Amino acid sequence: MQIVRVMRGRRRLISLIGAATLVAASSAILLAPADAATTTTTAATTTTTTVPSFLPAGKVTVQATTTFNLQQCVPAPCHASAIPFTGTLVGTSDGNGNLTFPKSGITYPAKTLTISGAPVTVHLVALSNFTGTLNTKTGLVTLTGTSETLLDVAALAATNCPIGPTTAHLSTANPGGVKYNATANTATLTDTTFTVPVVTNAPASCNAGAVTVLNQALALPITSSSPAHSIVNALKIFPPGAVVPTTTTAPTTTTTPSVKVPHDKIAMRAYDKWCKKGKPHGTDKQDWIEAENELKSEMGRTGAVPTTTRR
Repeated sequence: MQIVRVMRGRRRLISLIGAATLVAASSAILLAPADAATTTTTAATTTTTTVPSFLPAGKVTVQATTTFNLQQCVPAPCHASAIPFTGTLVGTSDGNGNLTFPKSGITYPAKTLTISGAPVTVHLVALSNFTGTLNTKTGLVTLTGTSETLLDVAALAATNCPIGPTTAHLSTANPGGVKYNATANTATLTDTTFTVPVVTNAPASCNAGAVTVLNQALALPITSSSPAHSIVNALKIFPPGAVVPTTTTAPTTTTTPSVKVPHDKIAMRAYDKWCKKGKPHGTDKQDWIEAENELKSEMGRTGAVPTTTRR
């Protein structure tokens, strides 16, 4: 009897040991897939390539086409006028999304315009460093700086007539902007709220008559609410290490057909303008230039000499 009891005890012990072994084995089986998944996830994480949000640190070169869209009011009536400039900005990226272009690295070749037979040479000059940001993931690009435009007007015997200063707050987020394209390295920045003051403290080389004509012609001052004015800056950006193509840019010339206006017609129109202004003193040169430009513009459109009734 005692032997039977011992045998039964051994069987129970063996059963308990077997059950414990089975539970342990089952636990090992259940835990094994979880550990593998964790390992796989960890392995996947370590092999993921992180796309940088910023350009690396180093030299950055930008080829820019900067267009000023303004109102031109001589000859009347006021009409939209676009003046494009092509230039180069050379600066640096700090590797954290910030760009700096010293004014010494910003160059725009002079541009010669011939409007209604009157040649004007235009120089776009940076007055400050330009600073901005570039995020390659979001495509947001900003650029801020101050510039002025210097005009040489042979017809007015005037040089270095300053238009500005103008502080531009350019961004791809502004109306008409285009986000940075990381494949083409291009972006379009705009500013539709910039301002331009009236020409006041002009150098001696820019005479008073020229100042008056320019203020009237460009409808100065330009305020943030002035109609149809914007700066559009189309950029081709060469990041650090990129090969920048070498190009030689000659001064550009935009020409409209020159029209010969009879001297007596100009005199009559100038006299008519002088009378309408109340016959003020000292405006004869300004009246003559405005009259000649108006008549040239009218003749260019119609091909006929406009008539002016003498008062």
